[in-house]
Amino acid sequence: MTDAEFEAQLARIRPLVDRWCDRLHLWDYLHELTIRYDRDGDDMTERGYRDSAGITTVWWEYKRASVIFDLSKVVELSDAMLEYVVVHEFMHIYLQQVIDAFAENRQVTDLQGAHVERTATDLAQALMWATAPST
Repeated sequence: MTDAEFEAQLARIRPLVDRWCDRLHLWDYLHELTIRYDRDGDDMTERGYRDSAGITTVWWEYKRASVIFDLSKVVELSDAMLEYVVVHEFMHIYLQQVIDAFAENRQVTDLQGAHVERTATDLAQALMWATAPST
């Protein structure tokens, strides 16, 4: 990804991150929120998420979260799908405490992981519907 492509994707995603951080009061809810924009996805591939446009790590007991967006994947997304990805990743911030309640050593089974992803998906979709302009 060239510098110009990277900057173009930053210009697409940053306003969405800011908008949804504000709407979800993440700046108030969390003590620390780190947002990283990865140029090539290498960090995500190393973590086993090579096909994901975003990954969220949460330390709910400390009210800290880190979200990484892979801009090499973001470039492939429509504006609507990009907004969904941002909201979906932010849903993980609110879900992690519940996940840790049933996960042993913070490890979830494949089935539990599928339920978590579906829940984040449903919540993101519901929030986007609820905040969409009325027609």
